[in-house]
Amino acid sequence: MVWPSRGTPVGSLSLFFGGTELTDAAGHVILCGILVWLWYWALRGYLQPSWVLGVGVAVGLGLGIVTELAQVFVPSRGASLLDLLANVLGMGIAAGLVAAGQQWGD
Repeated sequence: MVWPSRGTPVGSLSLFFGGTELTDAAGHVILCGILVWLWYWALRGYLQPSWVLGVGVAVGLGLGIVTELAQVFVPSRGASLLDLLANVLGMGIAAGLVAAGQQWGD
């Protein structure tokens, strides 16, 4: 595992929450969940309701994959399967909550 660069805001935040692989993965779950929720709310006025959540998850997944792969080219960073899986978990939880909210609201 390559850690967030020390002395950066991301590194400081990581250390604040413990600086372990588990706490970093928890951060990925939370942030990617928020990302999907934001994409859902941003797109719901532009797409048909049946498409909005799927497009939000697809955009979030695409961004997650690209950012993990891009880290291969950044010194002191590296792609992590754990981070990618945490991204997917966060997106899945958010998608489930949004879908449940849609069902409950109807």
